[in-house]
Amino acid sequence: MKITDLFNKRRESAPIHNRPLLQELVADTRNGFVDKIIPLLTTKEKASNPVSIPYTPEAVKADFEAVRQCMFSEKLSDDELAALIAVTMMKKHPKNISQLLSDNGYSQPTLERISYLGTYVSTIISLNEFASLGVKKYKISSCGDGKVCEQCAKQNGKKYLVSKAVIGKTAPPFCEKCRCVMIAEF
Repeated sequence: MKITDLFNKRRESAPIHNRPLLQELVADTRNGFVDKIIPLLTTKEKASNPVSIPYTPEAVKADFEAVRQCMFSEKLSDDELAALIAVTMMKKHPKNISQLLSDNGYSQPTLERISYLGTYVSTIISLNEFASLGVKKYKISSCGDGKVCEQCAKQNGKKYLVSKAVIGKTAPPFCEKCRCVMIAEF
């Protein structure tokens, strides 16, 4: 048996270091071990890859840093961190993570909380991308449907400087059910 076959067999059995994969990702994220997470999320073999899309090491690092920033800013519990990792790094839809969390010993936060945290991380990633591309301003866009709250409606169309962005004040999420996005202004 080749070494790669042994590695893949180990990956198929989900536990790593006697822990299920999601528990390992939570522990490595809490401890800041991106170098341990990269190989877990970038494998090209579909059977052993826990994510649904191809993932580059650079993308893993960007998502990892955004999740960690949210983890510290929002003082996430392990249940919330596990849900955020499942949505952000494992690319699972918030409605489909209940079983994954349960199988790994976590309780599911509300869907509103998961969506809020997902929006928070998306904002961090967008702001980092805007800054790296030299984008100076962004515009807020709400969903524009009947579910938009007053707070988000007030933000719709407003423009802000990337360098002065403050999540919750000038960048989404603005409320617990925020679906606002930022659009780069060129």
